[in-house]
Order: sequence, then structure tokens, then C-alpha cells
Amino acid sequence: MDCCSPNLSADTIPFEFLALFGVGFLISLGHCIGMCGPLQGAFAIARGKQGQRGWRMVGTLLLYHGGRLFSYGVLGVLFGMLGAAVLFGSNARSWQGGLSLFAGLIMLPLGFGLMGWLPTIRWMENNPLSRKATGIVAKLLASPTTRASLVLGLANGFLPCGPVYTAGLTAAATGNPWQGFLAMLFYGMGTVPVMLGFGFGGARLLGARNRPILQKIAALLVLIIGIQLVMRGLAAFDLVPHLKFGELVFW
Repeated sequence: MDCCSPNLSADTIPFEFLALFGVGFLISLGHCIGMCGPLQGAFAIARGKQGQRGWRMVGTLLLYHGGRLFSYGVLGVLFGMLGAAVLFGSNARSWQGGLSLFAGLIMLPLGFGLMGWLPTIRWMENNPLSRKATGIVAKLLASPTTRASLVLGLANGFLPCGPVYTAGLTAAATGNPWQGFLAMLFYGMGTVPVMLGFGFGGARLLGARNRPILQKIAALLVLIIGIQLVMRGLAAFDLVPHLKFGELVFW
């Protein structure tokens, strides 16, 4: 089975999944702390004022992030279904190549946006939907219930976010809902360690001066994934040779 097959086996972990985990981890050190960090901090402070401490706070934060990861998984399934709809037909290989090319060519300007060279990320995040979602989140923050913590995490996962939508392009390029779910789950899991630590105030140790550097490293990974998807698309049309080391698929 080659790298352009829309139905990768369940035990195959494509290169872009591993890269997405790295993107999630690095972007959480830079972009996410600036964008979602205030929400995460406000969540922890609000729960602390409501008397939550120690393991109870750990459980609440894990519930919050569990809801966020579930939302990412849902997005991955939806992106994967969209990709599968595009691939539906007799010439799935050609469609897969075209879809990979399309996703990769969109990811490149988004990566440049994360670098700060293009305004693409600002265009995606500064919109009326984002402002309306912020109002809903504020109400959930004020609620002390366990259900509110879960719903807040679910809502956080659907907030307009350039890096999340960038990861979604990789999910769409798989052309498979299950693989799309895994792609977004890998990305989301990469963000959890830092954001969980932020909930306990550990982000202060990172230093504000280091965050732009870390964001640029994450942006570089996004660009690498974009190039990888473009190369996969070109390989589907036999314009470049496939590249694979054992079970690790590059394109």
C-alpha cells in the first residue's frame, strides 16, 4: 500500500501525524499561550476561587482538556469526511494527489502566517464568530459545575484558531474520517502538556522572550508538512518518486 492510498491501515502512523504532534507541542509554547493561555489561566483561577485544589484541580483540568481533544477529534472526522467526499469516485488516486496538493499549497501561506510574514492567521482568527464565541466562554467560566468544565473544553476546541485549521488540512488530505480523527488527536495531544502546565502557573517558567522563537519552530514544522503534502500530491501523479522508510511514510 503506497502513501497515496486513502485507506491507510490502522497500525500505520504517517510522518505528518508525528509532525503534527510536534507542531501541537511547539505551537502551545508560543501561539497557544498567547491566544488560549488567558482562557486557560482564567479557567484555573476561577476554579481555584471555587475551592478546587490539588487532585481535584488536576481532574478538572483533565476534563477540560478531554473536552478539547474530543472537539479536535470531531473536527478531524469532519475534515476526513470532506476529504473522503472529494475522493469518492473511480479515480481515487488522482483525487488523493489533487487533494494533497491543494491542502499543502494552503498550508504553506498559513505557515508563513505563523512565521509573521503574512497576515493569514489574523484573517482566520479575527472575525465576528470568534467574538461571539468569547461571550459564551465567559459564561461557562463563571459556572462551578463539572459539566461546565467539560463544555468549556468542548467549546475551546471549536474556537476559531489558525493552527487548528492548519492541522485540519492534513486531516482532510487523508481522505479518511478515522485517519482525520487521528491527525487532529495527535495535534491536540501535543498541546496538552504545556497547556496543562499553564493551568498550574508553570508557563511563567517559559519566559515571554522564548515564545516567538518556539512559534517560529512550530511554523517551520507546518511548512514541512505543507511541503510533504505537496510532494505526496506530485508523487500521486508520478512527477516525483515516493519516499518511505519502513513504515514511516514521508510522501
